[in-house]
Amino acid sequence: MNNLDGKEEDGEGLSEEEMALRIESQDKLWLVMKSNGSLLRQKSREKWILEGDQNSKYFHMMVNWKRRKNLLKGIRIDGSWVEDPCRVKEEVKKFVLEKFKEESRNRPKLDGVDIKSISLYHNSLFTITFEEEEIVKAILECDRSKSSDGMILTSNSLRLFGIN
Repeated sequence: MNNLDGKEEDGEGLSEEEMALRIESQDKLWLVMKSNGSLLRQKSREKWILEGDQNSKYFHMMVNWKRRKNLLKGIRIDGSWVEDPCRVKEEVKKFVLEKFKEESRNRPKLDGVDIKSISLYHNSLFTITFEEEEIVKAILECDRSKSSDGMILTSNSLRLFGIN
């Protein structure tokens, strides 16, 4: 794969056979990398099952690793690196509050606005079920070579609806 990549970078170009070989090699590489990652993950789970919650060296190593991973040692404030915990906490809090504050907008108020609503009769018209005759009529009014869902209306499909 490296040789083929180098050949392509040199501007020689790859033949169709070489391109197919490169794609095949890349697929194999990804499969091997995925398998290796899965194997390492399984091994770590096995070790955790055996030694995980016990007061072992492995347990403390994992806890400390997680703590180091989540540690925020410092941040850049006004172009300079700051590690003082109080200032870091203050800046993080200020950032989060600024990020999630609601922008003050002039929102319209609906007090006293008469919102029109539909009557119970009109609501019932929206919620009634379709009758079979209405469906058949709608299908017949469509162009016979078209349907709303893309299905071609043939004599066989119309016969399913009892239409001759």
